[in-house]
Amino acid sequence: NPPSGCVFHTRCEQCTERCKKEIPPLREIAPRHFVSCHLYDGQGKIVEQ
Repeated sequence: NPPSGCVFHTRCEQCTERCKKEIPPLREIAPRHFVSCHLYDGQGKIVEQ
């Protein structure tokens, strides 16, 4: 069984409580390029914690 929330939270150094509880939405950031991360800021960067 995969973990609850984001499937990568157990091995992600940037993990937050939100990551452990909610599955991040899949967003298309460019044609045929997707990201599924609560920390992605929509500008091509990961938000600093």
